[in-house]
Amino acid sequence: MAVEKYLLFNVDKRQFSLAFSDILQIIAAEEPSPLPDFPDYILGTIAYEGSVIPIISLRRRFHFEDAPLSDRWCIIITENENKRVGLLCDSVSSFTELSDREIMPAAELNEEAAARFLKGELIIDGEHILLLDPVKIIKLKDAEVFGVCEDIEKESDEGKEEISE
Repeated sequence: MAVEKYLLFNVDKRQFSLAFSDILQIIAAEEPSPLPDFPDYILGTIAYEGSVIPIISLRRRFHFEDAPLSDRWCIIITENENKRVGLLCDSVSSFTELSDREIMPAAELNEEAAARFLKGELIIDGEHILLLDPVKIIKLKDAEVFGVCEDIEKESDEGKEEISE
């Protein structure tokens, strides 16, 4: 029975979770630089460890009401399929350790109402917590948008090389 650590965090007074194995780092929220023609839930990009990464507002992604940034907001940096992305959440609350058997499958009603962002669901101290799948938070058709961020970063790096020569 494998035991893994999970980060618990809040978005619009709801509890969510990510496996520690899906998290690179947690940083204080900062205002991203907006980019035109991105989906509305992608707020823009930030500089992170020498690269540019897109920031997804989990409030917007899950169709919750927008709220102004506060000093408790965090960006959870995750990486999947060699693409880094930041997930903006309201606050980090704690972490827990769970075995595979304590994670329930995500509820599915039908193909249209499937829990498309979830790896599973948890009940901790009577509280219902949704375990997110960072790969599923990015729509397949939006994966191209994240490639645009990489292209912008490469063009910026090439421009710097030309200037330094």
